[in-house]
Amino acid sequence: MGGDGDHREALLLRGQPLSPAPGLPASADSSTGRPVPLSELRPVLEWIQERTGLVFPRARRTHALRALRKLVRQHGIEPTELATQARHDPALLDALYNALTVSESYFFRIPEHFEAIRARVVAELEPGARLRCWSAGCSEGQEIYSLAMLLDEQGLLDRSELWATDLSPQVLEVGRRGRYRPWALRGRACQPLRALLTDESAEFEVAEHLRRAVHFAQDNLVSDAPAPGPGACGHFDLILCRHVLIYLDKESVARVTRRLYAALRPGGWLLCAPADPLLFEHAPFEVLPSPGGLLYRKPEVEPTTYAHLTAKNEVREPQLPPTAGLPAEFVSSRSALASMPGRPATPTPPRLPTSSLTSTSRSEVASPAFAASPSVLDDARAAFESRDWTRAVRLLEAPGLEPTEEVALFHLRALANLDIASALSAAQRYETLLTHHPHFHYLRARLALASRDDNAALSAVRRALYLQPDFLMAHHLQSGIWMHLANPERARISLTTLQQRCSARPDEQLVELGEGRTVAALRAEIEAALRSLSSSGGDHVG
Repeated sequence: MGGDGDHREALLLRGQPLSPAPGLPASADSSTGRPVPLSELRPVLEWIQERTGLVFPRARRTHALRALRKLVRQHGIEPTELATQARHDPALLDALYNALTVSESYFFRIPEHFEAIRARVVAELEPGARLRCWSAGCSEGQEIYSLAMLLDEQGLLDRSELWATDLSPQVLEVGRRGRYRPWALRGRACQPLRALLTDESAEFEVAEHLRRAVHFAQDNLVSDAPAPGPGACGHFDLILCRHVLIYLDKESVARVTRRLYAALRPGGWLLCAPADPLLFEHAPFEVLPSPGGLLYRKPEVEPTTYAHLTAKNEVREPQLPPTAGLPAEFVSSRSALASMPGRPATPTPPRLPTSSLTSTSRSEVASPAFAASPSVLDDARAAFESRDWTRAVRLLEAPGLEPTEEVALFHLRALANLDIASALSAAQRYETLLTHHPHFHYLRARLALASRDDNAALSAVRRALYLQPDFLMAHHLQSGIWMHLANPERARISLTTLQQRCSARPDEQLVELGEGRTVAALRAEIEAALRSLSSSGGDHVG
């Protein structure tokens, strides 16, 4: 990110020995006591989900149960009494939250977001106006301090109000201290800062004037509590809620979305991570594409219907906004499964960007042989379309279901909505089966992009294009990867190539894996992206 070299006074480097990793459970008590069956702890997870909206898919459930087992041993509590005691013991409840929440982050994560903040939020601020910002689900504070550094560079820190909230009080305390390990500077935008470290084994400390600028407070995003700060309703110019909503169930995502929408002033911005679920189905945001994912903006004039329903507490899912101007990797107007022959096309926005990566052609539907009843796959399709990713995966992993290309690609799509790492691992297992399938390599590219491995994404999408040179969506994805790699000239070449290939096709033709897009709609996206590259001199902000 440009300007990071100007943060030299943002960090005070200290040769302190590394302390135990904050926010993680301490070692288990040496006294073993009776064995604690994991089955006795599952009701605790269900209670936590009801209270916070946190979900524990298979990829995280075992780790969560083991963290609970360590907690009950530390406190000498019977597993069946853990939830009951936590209801009446705030310290135990805090320890429970800390054991089950994810506190992983680093400075200037998704640098494209900070460029967008500079180019949009800061640039549009009225002279002399105050800037009010909220890091919702702030983890250990790296995100809010990154924002504080940017505002300090812009001369806006003194007239900025910065709030940072999280469910776990232990990670909030880490944020208040502002002391971190060098690993917190691992992002590519942090290299100028990392170069300042004189001892890679020492902690460093955020400058005092930045720590004083941030207000840390505990908050449960799923609750009905007012947003932090005075006059919180319609109060914030900018809210960052990144890598938080992916851990919540769908109902909680909807509640949190409406709460964040209410906390924004008209014209205020909400930034989420590319892996987070789409939000425009829950509140009438204006949606703008950017290399760092979708940017959400509260309209200057709120839609009358939404305001009326909110006042009556009868908010329903609004009609989805037009998607022709949005990048295909972020918008799905229908499920690829729903577009199979004989299945109605039902609008189904994906939970993750990777949820719209593959589709099944007519020939693939007609020919595969299944060792198990086809109804198993039908049930998996139904679970997927209802966004029950865990059930879809369980059905697709059922004994006797032959791993055909269709099953393997579908399995990867479902896994991608639960855990990127698990999907990447499954992709390795399917390498031999799918090595000649361009859709598989397109999916691998999308998974790599979601895990911020741009080079692996570029390699995979090139393989997809080698296997299918006229694969329009692979060309489209390749242009996005070049933008992530800060190579606007390569992005322009990819977009121009895609534009030429589109010109040879009928406007009304549907684009393969385009999720309902026509060639005309894709061409409009290409033209908008090329205009954006030209107007920004190549530094695309979105």
